[in-house]
Amino acid sequence: MKQRILEHVARSRGAFALSKARIPAGLVANSTDFQSDAAGFVLADIAVDGDVFLGVSPPGTAPADALDLGGALVWPTFVDMHTHLDKSHLGRRVQNPDRTLLGAVGATRGDHANWTEEDLRGRATFALRCAYAHGTSAMRSHLDALGPQSGAVWRVMTELRREWAARIGLQFVAMAPIGFYLDDGAAAFAAKAAEHGALLGGVTKLIGVPPERQAETLSRSLAALFDLAVAHDLDIDLHVDESLDPQADTLLAVAEATIRHGYEGRVTCGHCCSLSVMSDARKQAILEQCAEAGIGLVSLPLVNSWLQDRHASSTPLRRGVAPLQEAAALGIPVALASDNCGDPFHPFGDYDLLEVLRETTRTAHLEEVTPGWAAAVTTVPAARMGRDVTLRAGATADLVLFSARSMSELLSRPQSDRVVLRAGRPVNSELPPYSDLDRLFAIGQ
Repeated sequence: MKQRILEHVARSRGAFALSKARIPAGLVANSTDFQSDAAGFVLADIAVDGDVFLGVSPPGTAPADALDLGGALVWPTFVDMHTHLDKSHLGRRVQNPDRTLLGAVGATRGDHANWTEEDLRGRATFALRCAYAHGTSAMRSHLDALGPQSGAVWRVMTELRREWAARIGLQFVAMAPIGFYLDDGAAAFAAKAAEHGALLGGVTKLIGVPPERQAETLSRSLAALFDLAVAHDLDIDLHVDESLDPQADTLLAVAEATIRHGYEGRVTCGHCCSLSVMSDARKQAILEQCAEAGIGLVSLPLVNSWLQDRHASSTPLRRGVAPLQEAAALGIPVALASDNCGDPFHPFGDYDLLEVLRETTRTAHLEEVTPGWAAAVTTVPAARMGRDVTLRAGATADLVLFSARSMSELLSRPQSDRVVLRAGRPVNSELPPYSDLDRLFAIGQ
């Protein structure tokens, strides 16, 4: 299939058509024009003229010279809205001593002195090359923007955003502990984020605050954060309740603060692991408040299942995956993302959102035969990032084509033969070899 597609596009001289593409119904802009099958797919003919879609139409509209895909799956490009480009592939240099979340935090902070511009650029560029080859067109990266390494981080990431603009649209989130927003330096921190067009972010877990003062301090910290966000007209993206403590419910405080500040629809919360160990009633009440606040939920199952419930020489029982199905049932926008790749938090990962969806389907028992969850790695995160990747006439001709014809076929193999089209042309789908990182880490010299 891959060779047939590449040859067809190469012969086209910029104008070509594909017939009988099978597309998840929700990923087509004019889905009401199509007849969905029982599994939730539509058959479509796709016409490309130059770098745009001339049409995405019901079957039977394609010209005689169209390439018949025979029901092979066609998706929009992926959107990865929770990553850490500045940490990518640190695992080549620094190890997590106990493979816990706190161990990862400490190991990463201890390596900040090594974050030169050359180092940051090399590791982040490798990550972007991987994401691009897999079919990703936009990413949001949380950045360690507080501390002596922040200058280099901002310079490199801003340069990469400009250099990669035609291939991967980059958004950034300025990360800080939630309590920092009460400090004198918070105003300058927010101004710097605004200068770089970034979101305000952080971790909602308070460190070093006595239990009796936790609620009050969190409330004041969130108020300070929202005040700065409002002042600079910045959206917010937070790491929330990344633990298996059933009493960890800062997500509720975030939802309440969102409503108080009139910031509905502008706040995203990642992780939310503690929901997985709460009572059904408590979990439902918090999710309902999130729905009212218009909060988007980003789940990071690969990383959370790696870090949560970790004990030496013990098999984990709890996976720490947020209640995705319950959240989606309430209309909460749910996205899946890569999070950390090749660093002390997670030694694996390749910025491939198909891998994320495949493993989440197994871990979270998502319905494996219907395509509804495809939106969690395409249109939902795109919308939260102010983008639109739905397939529609007049849009840039960006596609990911698979040889698989169903979700079960798609999720059973890595789909390493996928074809990625950007602006109507195939991209180089060869993944960069890990040896490209050797120079940065003085390996093999």
